Amino acid sequence: MIILKRWKHFVLPSFLFLFSIAYCKAQNNLVLNPSFEQYDTCPGTLTLLEDAVNWRNPNVSSPDYFNECAIGAQCHVPNNIAGFQYAKDGSAYSGIGTTGFAAYDQREYAEGKLISPLDSNKRYKIEFFVSYVETSNLISKDFGVLFGSHYMFFNTQYLIPDTPQLKFHYNFTQADTANWVGLTDTFTATGGEQYFIIGNFITDSLLEVDTLPHQSWQGLGCYFYIDDVSITEYVEDTTHHGGGSSPPLIIPNLLSTETPLWQIINMQSTTSVTLYNTLGQLVYKNKEYNNSLNITKLAAATYFYEVKYGSKTYRGKLVVVR
Repeated sequence: MIILKRWKHFVLPSFLFLFSIAYCKAQNNLVLNPSFEQYDTCPGTLTLLEDAVNWRNPNVSSPDYFNECAIGAQCHVPNNIAGFQYAKDGSAYSGIGTTGFAAYDQREYAEGKLISPLDSNKRYKIEFFVSYVETSNLISKDFGVLFGSHYMFFNTQYLIPDTPQLKFHYNFTQADTANWVGLTDTFTATGGEQYFIIGNFITDSLLEVDTLPHQSWQGLGCYFYIDDVSITEYVEDTTHHGGGSSPPLIIPNLLSTETPLWQIINMQSTTSVTLYNTLGQLVYKNKEYNNSLNITKLAAATYFYEVKYGSKTYRGKLVVVR
């Protein structure tokens, strides 16, 4: 059963709706159910990743599934047993433990499926977004993605004994629990890969971790939400900004009394910002945004932003709560 929950609570103007469809199609995302919106069963009192269509648990641990439709409070979005976070896209996301929390080297992973197998010797780009959970008391900097030609299952609740094709390093100066952070890389396919596993493939003894003064709901460990997974054919970016490439923008999706300023990371002085409400009405516009938008200037509501940065345009959702 396909549930398009994201359209239940508001109606987008036709021009925004059509543009969104065109924009999504242009990305040619090969991941099935990339933002966990479609589900067979709305999560109840237990958070089972298998409730999300085309997502599975590749070992015998228990990766989680969170959705606004959840019957039980512990599985709900934005507030759930792990912490508080709005979805990066839509109304759902998954969650995994990336370090040993109940035992040494214990791991949770999320396994997804592609629309079709990857082509041999073709280069692809993979991107997914993670949000660190405030109830964790460790933070690990490492993620990996393992590809395979068939559904992969490992009969263990511990570290998967395989080497991922891609390795990511989560850079941070402090644990950011408010924002989604994108991890991206490219790789050349061997050919035939149609399944992939996201998680941590490094043993605890070799992990680079920081200890944080948080109260973990799982015991000592690190936990991340995951959303908005994409795998696309790689297209070389020939755009240059000032003789070199510019770092991607990191755009917060939440304003609250704790984080009252909408501060965009890696922003340049020529960054243009536009905000619309759910009726498509212009709420805010600044052609040279300087990180000055304050929660006091916006009503508690959901907004849609368009951020233009050089030749790139970023679109997403900004939620204001009080």
